[in-house]
Amino acid sequence: MAEVVQESKKPRIDEQNGEDAKTAEKVTPIPEDHEGFIPYLAVKNADASLELYEKAFGAKAHVTLKMPDGTIAHASLQVGTTQIMLCQENEMFPMKSAKSIGGCPMNLTRYVEDVDSAFQQAVDAGMEVKEKLKTHFYGDRMGTLVDPDGYEWTLGSRLEIVSEEVMQARMDEQMAEAAPPPQAE
Repeated sequence: MAEVVQESKKPRIDEQNGEDAKTAEKVTPIPEDHEGFIPYLAVKNADASLELYEKAFGAKAHVTLKMPDGTIAHASLQVGTTQIMLCQENEMFPMKSAKSIGGCPMNLTRYVEDVDSAFQQAVDAGMEVKEKLKTHFYGDRMGTLVDPDGYEWTLGSRLEIVSEEVMQARMDEQMAEAAPPPQAE
C-alpha cells in the first residue's frame, strides 16, 4: 500500500510563535508507531502508574502533557513495540479507571522471551498476582497480574505450536476433568 503524504494545512507551532519555519511539515494519516489499536487507560494516579509500568514492564514515556495543577492529562508510553496511552481521572475527561468502575472488562496481554523473569519483575515492582504462571493447553506459559487501578496484565511465552484440532481436544479434556460429577437420580 502506498504511503499517503499530504501537506499540513495548519501553520507549524513555531510559525505561530513568530519563528521562521519555511519548510512544509509532512503529515501521514497514521502516525509512526500508532498502527492498530492502542489501549488508552484511565488511572487514579498517573505519576504512580508511569513509575509502576516502567519498573514492571520497562515502559518508556514519550509524551507527557500536564494539567494546570501538575497532574498528567495524557501520557504516551512505549512497552516493547506496543504503544499505550493513559490519563489521570479528572473532572474534564469522562474516563474512569477499571477500579473506579468496579472491575476490568478487558485484559492486556504481552508475549516476552522469558515469562518467568518478566512476571517476577512485575511482581517485584508492585503488581498483584491474579493467576500464577502455568503452562496452558494451547502451548503458552502465562500468568496474570493486576495493577492498583484494576487493569489486568497477562504475560506469556509460547512454548509449543499447537494445531487448532489438538488445542480443541486438549481443551475438551481439561473441561471434562473440571466438570462436576453427574448427579445421581
